[in-house]
Amino acid sequence: MIFLCNVAKNNLSKTIYKNNMPINHTTFRIIAIIFLLLSIKVQGQKANSDSSNSVRNVPIISGYGEASFTYLDKQQKASFNFDRAVILMSYRFNKNIQLVTEFELESAGVEAGGKSGEFSIEQAYLEFKLNKNNRIVAGLFIPRIGYTNEYHLPGDHLGVARPYVETVIIPTTWREMGISLKGNFENLGGLEYQLSLMNGFNAENLEYGSGLRGASQEGRATLGNSLALQGAINGYTGPIRLQLSGYVGGSAPYEPKLADSLGLESGPLGSPVFLVEGNAMYNSGPWQIRALATMINISKAKDINKAFASNVPQELWGGYLELGYDFLHKNENRKLIGFTRFEMLDMNSKVPENGIQNDAFKQTYLIAGFLYQPTAGVSIKADYTFKSTGDYNKDLLIAPFPTQNRYYTQQGIWSLGIGYSF
Repeated sequence: MIFLCNVAKNNLSKTIYKNNMPINHTTFRIIAIIFLLLSIKVQGQKANSDSSNSVRNVPIISGYGEASFTYLDKQQKASFNFDRAVILMSYRFNKNIQLVTEFELESAGVEAGGKSGEFSIEQAYLEFKLNKNNRIVAGLFIPRIGYTNEYHLPGDHLGVARPYVETVIIPTTWREMGISLKGNFENLGGLEYQLSLMNGFNAENLEYGSGLRGASQEGRATLGNSLALQGAINGYTGPIRLQLSGYVGGSAPYEPKLADSLGLESGPLGSPVFLVEGNAMYNSGPWQIRALATMINISKAKDINKAFASNVPQELWGGYLELGYDFLHKNENRKLIGFTRFEMLDMNSKVPENGIQNDAFKQTYLIAGFLYQPTAGVSIKADYTFKSTGDYNKDLLIAPFPTQNRYYTQQGIWSLGIGYSF
């Protein structure tokens, strides 16, 4: 900019003094700035008129974050946590190709060899626009399964924490490597679809009591001998949004010789995991209603337990119903939503012959609270959760109380939270 201003100043000086016109330095600066702005405008017009799409756009940066305070009334235990800070950067190479990346830091930091937090790539993919209604995504992406998995900004979920069903049953945020075709059917009222081919799970990392979360490979030196197919369809009918999604994928991502030595069914869909999910949302005036249900089947759970000495269930399911009311619905800039949500889940509804039933994983949650948004992108939350479970299976206790913390079948949880997105 300084160079252009000096050039403009020198050229103007020669022209003005050649014609014996007096002028001061302030006038020089004003005229130089005008020349600079005109120059930028001309260059911008040339860029916009470049039909070759060789001119690149400026990167776009956005992000979100959440922090929380939690108090467990039975243990009288309080904790603070900066749950996540996420930065999203996108870059458009031309009108048909763009890059999307999303980086997440959990629990405020990562300690070498520790479990205090995690830094990970949540998404990193190239998107290729085929036409105005369809596009292809390739890389590390989030499949359309559940609601919160895809829409998880602080203002997208009413509670301080994300729904439990979409945390331990559907492992939000669930991302895998692969390729996806997505778009909408214009002649069917804008009905949207997604079809994906991704890597499968790794059954060795299935953890008892945490659903599928541990087995998701998330692009980390992903083993690729197992694959997965995912599909979803969703659309609107008036103020109601409906979605149905399905998934089938292998969980033995090893070469055939190793899979055989472990007694596991190999192949792209060997030792399969099946998932089906449906959700509905109603949004009209001050009212917001959301419902979701999902079920998972791991047909070869017995073989997986034998291979890795784990306690993988054969079936698990969950669902919730949420009702919200915006007391400030007539105000365009602010929201005050009171809500209640009821959740049910069973993480071992059916166990194989070599599995062990644990009623502690038959759980219900009743959550009630408020979400206040003083302006778009800022969320302040408060809620209370009443958690109820079955008895913990004593055969699974490594050591009895007081060596091991007492297990409570009923628990009250107070939570406060803040969130932002931009």
